[in-house]
Amino acid sequence: MRRRRFRALAALVFVVVAASAAWFTLREPDYSRVPVPSLDRLEQELESLRGRLRIPGMSAAVAENDRIIWARGFGMANRERSVAAGPDTIYHLASLTKAFGSTIVLQLVEEGRVSLDDPVSRFDITVESQAPVKVWHLLSHTSGDPPGAAYRYDGNAFGALTQVVERSTGQPFA
Repeated sequence: MRRRRFRALAALVFVVVAASAAWFTLREPDYSRVPVPSLDRLEQELESLRGRLRIPGMSAAVAENDRIIWARGFGMANRERSVAAGPDTIYHLASLTKAFGSTIVLQLVEEGRVSLDDPVSRFDITVESQAPVKVWHLLSHTSGDPPGAAYRYDGNAFGALTQVVERSTGQPFA
């Protein structure tokens, strides 16, 4: 009985150690620690990443201060039409843009250019409602009637935040 428990425990320890070793060996590297001494090496690393993760196409850019010093596309922007990805390729990101949009809006709030309590009408956004719809209602998916009363996912209402960004910065969201 003791011997059977010992073997079972030894087998369990072996499986845990083997799984841990496999995880450390096969996991994706921490790209914040990958040395990239040149732009050529950066291109190689990005192409390698694209291939390993089976990403059809991607674009990347490096900015220094306020200007782009390097930009390149990798893979295909459209596989069906054999269109290569370029540095200016526009990708459909769907709901991933929500994180970017909300971050930008909150940065504008931090800068004092937008208030979460601003009515969206200030940014030429029209929402049918009994009470004023505010920026925070769009951010929190609570722009239904009455505003702020209940959560209801609304991608279109959230998308109106791009107008908040464009009107408060004078620049296109893209």
